[in-house]
Amino acid sequence: MTPTAAPTESKDIFPENAVVLRVTLLFLGCLFLALFAIHFLRQPGSAAFIWYTNAFAIGMIALAPSCQRLALIGSAFAAILLSNLLFGDEVLQSLQLAAANSTTIALGSISLAYISRNAEPFLSMKALTFFVFCTVLISPMAGAILGGWVLNRELSIPFEAVAPAWYLGDVVGILAITPLIYTVLQNNKELPSSIYKPTTLVTIFLIAALSGWLLAQVTFPFIAIAIALTIAGAVLDRLSAFFTAFVVSITLDLLLVNPSENLTISSGPNGTMGLLLPISGAMLLGTILAVKSARLLQIQKMSDERAELFSNAMQSSVIGTVMVQPDGRMSNANQSFIDLVGYTAEELETKTFRQLVFHRDKDTANEQLQLLTLSEIDKFQAEVRLTKKSKQVVWTRIGVSIVRDKWTGNTLQFIYQVQNIDKDRRFDEERKLWSKKFEFALGINRTAVYEMECHTKFIHLSENASQAIGIKASNVKRLYEWMSRIHPDDLRAYQHTVTSKGGQFGIIEYRLLDENERYRWVRDHCQPIEQDSLGVTTKVIGTITDIGDERELSLQKSLAAKQAELINQVCNFGLWEYNPETEEIYWNSEMYALYGLLESEGVSKSRWRDKVSPADKHQLDAMFDAARMHNGQQLDLNIQVQNRHDQMVCHHLLARLIHSETASRLVGLCQETISMGERVAVPEEKSSMDMLTKLPNRRAFEHNLQGHIKNLNDSPGKHTLAVIEISGLNALAEAFGNSIRDQLAKSACSVIKSYGIKAVARLNDNQFALLLLNKSLDDAQQSLGELSEKICSLKYQQGDTSYPLDCSIGLTAAEDLQSTPSQLIYQAQVALESLTESCKPAISVFNPSLLNDRISIRRDLLLQRIDIAISTNSFSLLSMPLVPNSQELPTWYEVLVRLITEEGDLLLPADFLPAAEPTGRLISIERWVFNEVLMEQAEALAETGLHIAINISTGAFYSESFMSYCLETINDSVLPASQICIEVKESTLLINTVRSQDIVSSLRKLGCEVSIDNFGSKLTSFGYLREFNISQVKIDGSIIAMMKSSNVDKHIIDSIKEVADTLKVKTSAHKLNSEEDLRLVREAGLDYTQGYVYGQPVPLGRLISSYKAGIESPYERRTANKRKSAG
Repeated sequence: MTPTAAPTESKDIFPENAVVLRVTLLFLGCLFLALFAIHFLRQPGSAAFIWYTNAFAIGMIALAPSCQRLALIGSAFAAILLSNLLFGDEVLQSLQLAAANSTTIALGSISLAYISRNAEPFLSMKALTFFVFCTVLISPMAGAILGGWVLNRELSIPFEAVAPAWYLGDVVGILAITPLIYTVLQNNKELPSSIYKPTTLVTIFLIAALSGWLLAQVTFPFIAIAIALTIAGAVLDRLSAFFTAFVVSITLDLLLVNPSENLTISSGPNGTMGLLLPISGAMLLGTILAVKSARLLQIQKMSDERAELFSNAMQSSVIGTVMVQPDGRMSNANQSFIDLVGYTAEELETKTFRQLVFHRDKDTANEQLQLLTLSEIDKFQAEVRLTKKSKQVVWTRIGVSIVRDKWTGNTLQFIYQVQNIDKDRRFDEERKLWSKKFEFALGINRTAVYEMECHTKFIHLSENASQAIGIKASNVKRLYEWMSRIHPDDLRAYQHTVTSKGGQFGIIEYRLLDENERYRWVRDHCQPIEQDSLGVTTKVIGTITDIGDERELSLQKSLAAKQAELINQVCNFGLWEYNPETEEIYWNSEMYALYGLLESEGVSKSRWRDKVSPADKHQLDAMFDAARMHNGQQLDLNIQVQNRHDQMVCHHLLARLIHSETASRLVGLCQETISMGERVAVPEEKSSMDMLTKLPNRRAFEHNLQGHIKNLNDSPGKHTLAVIEISGLNALAEAFGNSIRDQLAKSACSVIKSYGIKAVARLNDNQFALLLLNKSLDDAQQSLGELSEKICSLKYQQGDTSYPLDCSIGLTAAEDLQSTPSQLIYQAQVALESLTESCKPAISVFNPSLLNDRISIRRDLLLQRIDIAISTNSFSLLSMPLVPNSQELPTWYEVLVRLITEEGDLLLPADFLPAAEPTGRLISIERWVFNEVLMEQAEALAETGLHIAINISTGAFYSESFMSYCLETINDSVLPASQICIEVKESTLLINTVRSQDIVSSLRKLGCEVSIDNFGSKLTSFGYLREFNISQVKIDGSIIAMMKSSNVDKHIIDSIKEVADTLKVKTSAHKLNSEEDLRLVREAGLDYTQGYVYGQPVPLGRLISSYKAGIESPYERRTANKRKSAG
């Protein structure tokens, strides 16, 4: 490292270490001035009291380095001591007088040096003030007191006469010579001087001569001095003015040696004060004028320099700059601005800046300019477009500042700085466009991007993370927050992958918890992008892709492959697949073997048809047509084909249309059954018999039905087909295993066989079919009623607990020649599905009119959809608030259920409840609702303090099993019962009032609230209201809707309110869809309001998340606003 010199402390013109030179000069100067002053002072009749020695020493020592000041003060002491000795003073007196003067020198030089640290004392008025107060007025006091005491003691001169004279002599001397010495010896002279010019010297001596003449002629000498120094301050520079002051003081001092009448000191102690005090004031005035003049000169110099600097900077700036007058005219445009707009400087002076601004941006610039003119802002920046001379429009960023008149505040001009950002702007717009494209592409592919700092473990997720993987970017900032969302079973593998690869990471798949608290499979693919000097990864970037569908498809393919392999191993079935969109066909190896084709030859639709008997080709075409029509029913057909031995054989085809997100395809099995040379018989036992019960299976039963339909021509009559469904078998299998289920299934089969019915089959695990020959529907109902009772008497005993079976029977007439076997079974199953819990015995007859009106088909599809939703929990919960009209009451949220279709749409209750309620499926849905609210979401609801209202249907309310489940669930839930409200329709309560009172009492004992829905729809409402221990009534929407036009309905509501208040029951109005309805209800004084006037229902999960995040519900914000407006 190269050593640097220490900063210099020296402010004078001498070298830093020239201590000998400074001491010598100071000694000689002080000696000369002391001898000069003592000589004139000791002349007979002299009044020359001005003492220059101390002033000279103060000016010189203040500029010297601080380490040399003690030596310099000693040099001044020696010079003064020597001068006194040379004039014959005693040694002790000389020492005392030298000490007194040295005291003044020390104090004055220290104060002046301190003042000059921050500012030039003879160029700044503030510093000059400190100089006058400290150096001129304060520092001579100690020396004057000490000197007066010495002269009084040694020479018996009155102290009150000599001390003031000593003090004022020092004051005049400091004012006369210290500024001159300080300025002459100063190293860095900020202002030039013309003192060396002959004209300046002549002017100085003329002023001195004038002052001398005035001193001799004017009655008041200080006037002469003031006039002389005022002239000097006005016409001369600072140094010349200081030198003039020194010459005038010398002139004065010389005149005081032989004073004229004007300068004669009066007798008495105040004589000296009367002469020297006004002279000191005149000298001070001259010094101030000189400094003020110098300050103005410095300001002018600085202004010129800044103006030149600004002009140079403006002209050389790469940013366009132009001056704009208040009227908009431009001037002083630099070259960059000229190049930007394409106009010459002369052309710009004829235009206003507004004319250059693109017409769409004029208002933006004008608004900001008005604020700047009104002093509301100091400056502003804006991005505006300018029109060049070539008519090209370019984007620019302008920065505008204002120059004002210091006195009036009027606007002088605006300074515009104009930067060309056209390329940056267009690039930024292009970047934003591509960013949107990139985010769109990521969103389509369900991919989010992240960046992680390896040392700090900070993670930054892209904004599309919520769309791509269901996680808000703001909710994950650190690695531990990310790892807390990884499935516990996958966390160890994730940690192992991250640590074992040393920051190289790679690809890993794991399950991640999204904002809906559901795990989804993701693929994490990352790589390092930054490393430190040691090669350690410091930053990685990666992508997170939702692979749930991909993984599901992969599992399905794997399962399908295993199933196909199993089929090949066990059954030797041919497996085939047909795509109706592309008409491509896939065969496995067994299919090629069945048809005698080589796999290398491939297969097509036409080649398959060529192998089929001409009589059966229409069946194959019909199967393909069914696939194109998206018919979801299972297809079952037998066709004759030519095998590899050129023999005609019978193939049994079983197919079903499979739907996926990408396409639909027809997938099926093929088995060779019999050859045409053999006798046509029932299919082999292995494929036509149920292995558990040894009964025919569905295919064999359909074969028998087909024979029955053909025989109807020969033996017409009343025949009935029955489908028996046994409930409870699946529950036994789940609780005790398949063996118990199979045991009871065999028992049920034995009961059915005991009735001597020959045409019996087992359709599936829970259903049996019976063909009752020569029995009408009425006869079948009577005989099967006994069979149903016997099956229902079957049960499994486990300790003291028994698990009975339940039986339902669907009937249809089997006497139509146009019917098909599958159609008859389907009709019986439709009758079976129409049963409700109230049907005893559980036997239903198919109504053919349902099929004629196609109602049954739609109903069946809807019921299938409901069954799928129940089995897969494909429901969603929404919430609709009951908003209180008083801040003391809590907000209740009524839970609304929606069915999620396979397409992801939400079905309203009106679309599926009419089909679900009569078939008993509504209770299953209500069980799911209670479980979801009171078990799955209970902890979150309890944490947020939300109050939840749940509806119960009529069937569920009077179902003992459901109400037992309901009460048990409420009791076991972590959600406090006080936060639960059960809503029951008024019509439901009035069916069986005794039973209703018991149920309501049970709910109230648990601590629940109970609300009557649709209250007022029955004329008996008032009579029964006091019999139920309810907490709230929801007035029927039809009454609310008529309030605007019917005074009767208004009185009804008033009456309900009056009765409810008497019974301490809260009142609420629902189905409020307008602000007018809301106003009328509030005027009626009801406690709660509900309806679409508060907006659409929101998902319950979103409501919980909002409360957890501390975000005020939109309903509550709206309610608060309405309360304020109402107040």
